[in-house]
Amino acid sequence: MTQLFTRNGKLKKAEYYTVNFGIPALKTCPMADACKSFCYANKGAYAWPVVKAAYEYRFQMTRKPEFITMAVDALRRKKKLQKVRIHDSGDFYNKEYLYKWIEIAKALPNIEFYAYTKRVKLLKDNASALPSNMTIIYSIGGREDHLIDQNVDRHSKIFNSLDELTNAGYIDTSVNDSNAVNKDNHRIGLVIH
Repeated sequence: MTQLFTRNGKLKKAEYYTVNFGIPALKTCPMADACKSFCYANKGAYAWPVVKAAYEYRFQMTRKPEFITMAVDALRRKKKLQKVRIHDSGDFYNKEYLYKWIEIAKALPNIEFYAYTKRVKLLKDNASALPSNMTIIYSIGGREDHLIDQNVDRHSKIFNSLDELTNAGYIDTSVNDSNAVNKDNHRIGLVIH
């Protein structure tokens, strides 16, 4: 049976016990743009048939009314869990789906949820609905980049090298995602895969 939540190699290196939830890339990324050409979630293990099937299964589960209950129950069973990365692949494909995650986060106030997203307008329009344990990181490379205030908004950017990332004043999360949810960091950098 396909698990709703997994732990990839990057999250196993995280400072806190973290799980991730992923759905198919591009298919669920309506605001994808430049990122399409280098999307890591269309390469390597993500392209294996068994992995693609698991991501499709999770996507189909998100469309069911019982998804909120299923996710909350699955997360409650993980006793040491501290953080959930929403979308190691995929994005908030519509408002209804976003609100399912909002309800999941509200039901589990002691767990921190975070997500990278290119759905800038959707998230900004619904910012007041986000619970305090849900952190959003706008991901540059989409069709709504012009809505990201890089001086204020928590955002992520892809760089060609660690030197380029560091010189631009970004915090590196290429290997360990722990820095992504540190409230002091609003400039999250990743070196291209």
